Order: sequence, then structure tokens, then C-alpha cells
Amino acid sequence: MPLVLATGLAEGSGLFLMLSTLVLPGGSHLPVIGVVIAACAFRTWAWWRYRKELAEGAPTLTLEALRKADPVVLLVGLVAPVVAATVAQLAEGGLVAAAAVVAGLLAAATGWLMKFAIITRASYNQGFALVRSPSRGPGGGSPGVKPGWS
Repeated sequence: MPLVLATGLAEGSGLFLMLSTLVLPGGSHLPVIGVVIAACAFRTWAWWRYRKELAEGAPTLTLEALRKADPVVLLVGLVAPVVAATVAQLAEGGLVAAAAVVAGLLAAATGWLMKFAIITRASYNQGFALVRSPSRGPGGGSPGVKPGWS
């Protein structure tokens, strides 16, 4: 739940920053930039928490796929928007609008990339995990299996 909430906040605030910069190029976007930075930090924290909770029982291939998405979440989803937002706060002239648009776009795009990774890369059908396999004929069943789990 925190990951869904954090991703929605980061994407929404990023898109709002991007669109408000394009529609009102001369306006002050400092409050929105602060919200984008906070939302990106919250999303990164939620991602690490999500990954930590999954580590206790998720299939091995799922954990590998999510581990591969970590650099994107950290660099593209947190570091790059914070750098662009900082440039937007400190710069003057046309660079302010360009940096704010980049920060907003990166904040929104990272959420899309995270969802893409979760849905297409980390969703594996590992088969059924049975506590006890069914009995076929006399003799009783045998212990179940969890194929694909470590």
C-alpha cells in the first residue's frame, strides 16, 4: 500500500510540476518542486520497504528482476529529479523551466518504469505451492513442493 500511494504522489506531483511549468512559465514553482522532491524520497523509501517485505517469501526470479530495477529507482527516480529540481531552484531564466520540466518528467516516468518492471519482469507463475500433494490410490500423499522458491 505505501508503494502505491508513494508512486501516485510522485507521478502526480511530477506531472503537475511539468504541466504548470509549461502553462505558467513565469510563475513560482518552488512549493511544487519541494513536493516533488519529498514525493520522490517517499517513493524510494516505499520501494526499499516493498523489496524488503518480498524477500521473505517471493520467488527467486521475482527478487532478481526487482533487484535489477533498483538502479533505475534510485538514480532516475530520486537522484536525477532532485538534481534537476535543485537546478530549477538555483538557476535563472529559461533554465528554470527546462530543469523543472525534466524533474517532473523523471518523477513521473520512474513510476511507470517501476510498474512496468513489477508487471512484466517480476510477475512469474511458479506453479502451485501445495502443503501436501494429493493421494492417488492407497498409501497417502507426499509432502508438497514450492517450485521456483528458494
